[in-house]
Amino acid sequence: MFHSTSTVGINGSKNMDFVSNNLRGILKKVDAIPNLNELNSYIGKIRRDVIEEGYTAHLTTAGVIGDVFPDGRETKEILDIAAGTGLVADELKKMGFRLIDALEPSKGMLELAVKKYRNVFNQGLSKDPLPFPSDKYDAITICGWHGSAGPLADSLSEMTRVVKPGGYICIVTRMHYVQNLDDYKETFLPECIKLEADGKWKQLEFKGFMGYPFNNEGVKMVFRVC
Repeated sequence: MFHSTSTVGINGSKNMDFVSNNLRGILKKVDAIPNLNELNSYIGKIRRDVIEEGYTAHLTTAGVIGDVFPDGRETKEILDIAAGTGLVADELKKMGFRLIDALEPSKGMLELAVKKYRNVFNQGLSKDPLPFPSDKYDAITICGWHGSAGPLADSLSEMTRVVKPGGYICIVTRMHYVQNLDDYKETFLPECIKLEADGKWKQLEFKGFMGYPFNNEGVKMVFRVC
């Protein structure tokens, strides 16, 4: 379980580490910009720059959800965690999904994304319960997770609670994080294995893809909730 033969380029890893280290500053600036037009311009430039450098994680994430729900998409309820400005929602809507909610800690990001979602929740992941009833969603997406693995690991059990039995959880991040960072190896991966051992979910896919800037590899992890 959780094995991949994929590799990550050394120079690409250094460039992506630079991006990750500066992302906190970017998010602080986003939340400090009072004018919506200025905010939209600033975020739009970042999005264009990242996509031009080869970012396709949002396409991969939406593709997973499209594959598992070929029919009845307009009735499926999706929770997009760490939603950002709604890149995943943009793609899901093109596929016919309509009932999409967002969970995002950045108020500035949500201001830009609010029209793309049915409901938006200004909240990050933590040990606290998610603000949703059990068995509410058909799927959860987490695309481009860039933070510490601790909050993500702490929330996995809650995710299995709010997703309906037979529903799906799709997590997309950098392969380098999962394979090489201690907090992923010490918190996230053990929790994934524990949830499967406890019968909470079943891993369906753990697969690398080239879709991060600077020729870096991503990984998509797909689980079916039991």
